[in-house]
Amino acid sequence: MQTNSNDWQAAPRLARGYNQVGELLLKVGDATTALDHFRRALAVVEQARSQGSTRHPTLRQLALSYFHIGQTYAAMAASAPTRQRPQHWRDVRHAYQRSLDLFLELCQKGALLPEQADKPEQITRAIARCDATLAK
Repeated sequence: MQTNSNDWQAAPRLARGYNQVGELLLKVGDATTALDHFRRALAVVEQARSQGSTRHPTLRQLALSYFHIGQTYAAMAASAPTRQRPQHWRDVRHAYQRSLDLFLELCQKGALLPEQADKPEQITRAIARCDATLAK
């Protein structure tokens, strides 16, 4: 995706759109296509970040993209053959950890939105569940 460097809002807005479509797809049970949308969102904001965007909307969408990727891998793990589940859970944990790191960065910058205030705690609990599942 090419964005105009003067339009710093383009990348987070596009990523938000991909994330919203991905959320809907995940809700209707299409985890594979949802994952594709979340990865597209991630690619958009990663590119913006690599071009120097450290603005809060970009970081928020990056954090949310990783969070949604974690949720999607968790859904996939639940229905995966037994031998594939550990890899899915490792992917879940990795995505959640990346999301948590970004949400904590937003907290430190005082840029966490009120509706996201519980995300760090929610993700910490999800990581603990991943660790417990992987330890079995």
